[in-house]
Amino acid sequence: MINLLIILIAMLPILFMVGNTLFGIGKLNSTVYRLAWEDLRRRRIALLFVFVMWMPVITLCARINDMLAASVAAIWFGLWAIVIVWNQLFRCPRCEKTYFVTWWRGNPITTSRCLHCGLRLGEGPPARAQQAPEPHQRD
Repeated sequence: MINLLIILIAMLPILFMVGNTLFGIGKLNSTVYRLAWEDLRRRRIALLFVFVMWMPVITLCARINDMLAASVAAIWFGLWAIVIVWNQLFRCPRCEKTYFVTWWRGNPITTSRCLHCGLRLGEGPPARAQQAPEPHQRD
């Protein structure tokens, strides 16, 4: 019995580290959801910017020097890969798993729900269960 108690006490820090995911502690805070969706918006803007600007940047560099254009194109390709991966690694505010990717599937363009918990894009925390009304106080 004492050994079991010692093991449980030793595991407490691990449970607190994993607590948010394991028990859902603190997941009803709407600020967490709002900040997560703002982060996703920034990621998508960066993805759009890198996609839209590659042609004008490479064209401008090609007018200056062909070698410069090739170098900038290689760097831009690397930036494009980094932004794509950064976008796909967005974590769901509810389950804290990758929103768009599972081990076998992923599509950040058309996915509108978390592939793990089903949270819709832009959705807030679940509504808290209605509490029983307070009993009337006596005069």
